[in-house]
Amino acid sequence: SDMAKCFENFVSQTLGFLASFFAAELREYIKKDRKAVEQACCTCFNNGLLEGTVNKIKAIKRSMFNRAKANVLRAKILYANMKWDWNYHPN
Repeated sequence: SDMAKCFENFVSQTLGFLASFFAAELREYIKKDRKAVEQACCTCFNNGLLEGTVNKIKAIKRSMFNRAKANVLRAKILYANMKWDWNYHPN
C-alpha cells in the first residue's frame, strides 16, 4: 500500500543506517498492524494527555514508595491534579 511505503520511506530517511538495518522488521510490523499505522499517519488524534497523566501518577507513586498508605497516595494524586487545573471546583 502507498501509506505503508510512504511511512517506510519517511523512517528510512529519518533514521538512515538504523532504518536500513531494521527495515525487514519494520516492514513486518507495518504489515502486521497496518490499520494502526495508517490511522497514526492519517489522523491528528493521539493519547499524549493520557500518557502524561499516567507518567505523573507513576512518578508520585515512586516518590511515596513505602512511605504512606493508599488513601494518602490517592489524596496526593488528586491534589497534584488540582494544582494544574486552576478552574477546578470540587462541588
